[in-house]
Amino acid sequence: MDKVKALVLAGGKSSRMGRDKALLHYRGQRLIDVMIDLLESLVGDGSRVLVSGNVAGYLCVPDEHPEQGPLEGLRCALPEIENGEVLLVVPVDMPLLTKACLEELLRDTCQMKDFIRFSDSELPCIFAVSAKLREVLYGVSNLQKSQRSFRHLFLQLEGESRTCSNPKVLCNTNTPEEWEEVLNESKIGK
Repeated sequence: MDKVKALVLAGGKSSRMGRDKALLHYRGQRLIDVMIDLLESLVGDGSRVLVSGNVAGYLCVPDEHPEQGPLEGLRCALPEIENGEVLLVVPVDMPLLTKACLEELLRDTCQMKDFIRFSDSELPCIFAVSAKLREVLYGVSNLQKSQRSFRHLFLQLEGESRTCSNPKVLCNTNTPEEWEEVLNESKIGK
């Protein structure tokens, strides 16, 4: 997958979780490492995987305007990606995400317009990096907070929604209760 790069969105405050979600431990690894390993298994070496935000101990693409939401992380990563490349975007807080799930998104990307996402979830998703995507994202910091979302971004672009064969893996964890539920699921699933 020479033309695919990946981005882990890890720049949030994790205020509902009460601690940095990227540093939570899942199956013996920090969640950020779980996501990086997953992405490297798809796109190749680590030079093709970017991390947005400011996670201590990791080479990250920092947000120029902190607290502007995940689109700011995406916008700030764009200088690292060439037009014509495909960008796979995942949040750091989806520990159940699988390679098979992401391969469903990456299937047949040569026919994609601006993006492909799952109908069940805004993330993960893939973008065809282009001047159009850059133009839309460069205006993000001027938007009202309610408009700084992937939902709003998708409305400005042309794309495709696919059905995920296993929607359970699209669970993201924003609260301690959701995290505990995922940990319990993983114990049962062993």
